[in-house]
Amino acid sequence: MNSLDYRLLRYLLANGTSNLDELAESENVSTRTMQKYIHELGESLGDAAEIRINKNGYFLHILNYRQFSLIQSGVFKQNIDNNDKQKRQAEILFRLIRERDFIPMDEIADQLSVSRGTLSKDLEACREWLKNYNLEIESATSRGVRLKVGSTVDLTMLIYNHLFDYVQSRIFKDKTLVDSVVSRLDSAKIKTSTTQIFEKIMQIVVFLT
Repeated sequence: MNSLDYRLLRYLLANGTSNLDELAESENVSTRTMQKYIHELGESLGDAAEIRINKNGYFLHILNYRQFSLIQSGVFKQNIDNNDKQKRQAEILFRLIRERDFIPMDEIADQLSVSRGTLSKDLEACREWLKNYNLEIESATSRGVRLKVGSTVDLTMLIYNHLFDYVQSRIFKDKTLVDSVVSRLDSAKIKTSTTQIFEKIMQIVVFLT
């Protein structure tokens, strides 16, 4: 994938369903050129995902989450600050949440462009975060690490309190559902701060289901 592919992918991840005019404007090109770019991005995604279209515009449909996570790691590497420990640790936990299976340590270290030693320290910090949520990182020789999940409520609160600001653009939200509920809350004159909290939690719950 080239830098244009990554930019378009980031845009779709951040904005959900996007119409052709919006996408073309984001790259300052014609709609015809953008259609070509979208086709090329679809080719680059291979069997990991595809770009679909509905009456509202283009959106990503994930076919293979493990393959797509490797593509996302390329997006992440373009923005990562290796000195930002919290961002690295948030990325580790987010990947463990997404995959729910053992991931080799070397694979995670390569994704983050860090040493095994740094990764081990980050995992210890993650374990400290998890203690407050009845969650646990399980290790297995030759298999790697995985997240042992108890309650979905605990998992939701972990994402809300520690990860959301780092991974918001990669939480695929049902925009129609979320906007509908937020609109009803606004109509009921619910405080803006309360509505914003509820919107975040809804995005997380939809992502986890």
